[in-house]
Amino acid sequence: MVVMKRGSEKTGERKLAQAMHFAGAALKQQIADRLRQATLDHQNGRLDSAARGYRQVLLVESENSQALNNLSLLLADNQQAIDLLRKALHGRPDYLDALINLSVRYVATGDAAEANTILKRALELAPSDTRVHQVLASLSDARLEKGDLSSRAPYFTVIIPTHQRPTLLNRTLASLRAQSPEVSLEIIVVADIADIETEAVCQRWLSKSDTYIRRNGKPGPSESRNLGLRLSHGAVILFLDDDDAWHPGLLSQLSQLEPLRKGQPVYFNCSVIKERRTPEGPVHLTALVLNTRGILNQDVYVKNQVHMSCFAFPAWILRDIYFDPHMRAYEDWDFLLSVCDRQMPEHADILGSKVYEVNDETSDRRGNSRAANDFNAILDYLYVYRRHPANPEIQQKRASLLASTGFSIPANYI
Repeated sequence: MVVMKRGSEKTGERKLAQAMHFAGAALKQQIADRLRQATLDHQNGRLDSAARGYRQVLLVESENSQALNNLSLLLADNQQAIDLLRKALHGRPDYLDALINLSVRYVATGDAAEANTILKRALELAPSDTRVHQVLASLSDARLEKGDLSSRAPYFTVIIPTHQRPTLLNRTLASLRAQSPEVSLEIIVVADIADIETEAVCQRWLSKSDTYIRRNGKPGPSESRNLGLRLSHGAVILFLDDDDAWHPGLLSQLSQLEPLRKGQPVYFNCSVIKERRTPEGPVHLTALVLNTRGILNQDVYVKNQVHMSCFAFPAWILRDIYFDPHMRAYEDWDFLLSVCDRQMPEHADILGSKVYEVNDETSDRRGNSRAANDFNAILDYLYVYRRHPANPEIQQKRASLLASTGFSIPANYI
């Protein structure tokens, strides 16, 4: 009889553990190599070889999430693909690719409820991922094709802050109602003061699916727009001042715009109209069309370039972005820079908004234009600059702009 000493037993156990460790590591490496080769075959169009590779991986690791996800892409049968993707997500609940692919399959089967549920999870993980918003757009398209307007959010929401200007608001809302009736639109008007005439205008133009609300608190457009954002349901958000308007056909053209449907913010052309405002109503003076192509660029981080009414924002990009109610001016610019921090808007060659301007004593604006040229304006610019850090080139341009007004500030401070 052979008696093994305790030290020999421990040595044997250690060697067995090492052997098992190396065998497991080698197997993992083989799986990784096979998965890598299958993925390469997939990318190069060798689909049969890719499918065999994914299945070989799954024979060894039946819950390999990447193999399950990738194999689902090669299946024509939606239900089989859904089963694979759900299994992939069981092992990795936050696997973004699988969530997106699963939502696509549910859209294909017409199961809008499940698609929405999956997309909400994907949005929480990656709110700026354009693939997620492409699926959202395709889901909206599918519902539109089926005529299912009652079960989906409006495609557009327009938010209008107003302050006791019923005559001008009447013109604004009339231009919205002149848009194509086939386009799904939600209008939200937020007043910061009680006014019977404003309420009458809203009763005239707003439908049951629209909102008119008078809020409490300090007057000003920022809080009104923020409330509108919280109340909005649209896939695309637009802002319009109560003295501006839209050209006919704007929403119809925007609804066909592929970049916007894929989640890309856009900006469009406008007309600038000079007028006088008398007790009897506005008096037209001059008008010109402004092509905004190329106006918006990185220099927007130096000074504002395009009027807020010339933008259409996918709702996803505005998540957690609000107007600063503490700013005396330039809150529109500050808001826009927060959008640009996430994604620079793309130009659309559409004549969209009518921007009305008054440059004489008949202006009924609550603000004072003199503030744009005094020391307060410099403080406001500095406030915006500090909220939106820039590269050295933009910092130098900022310093040059301030120097032209008589204020010398080192570029690295702004």
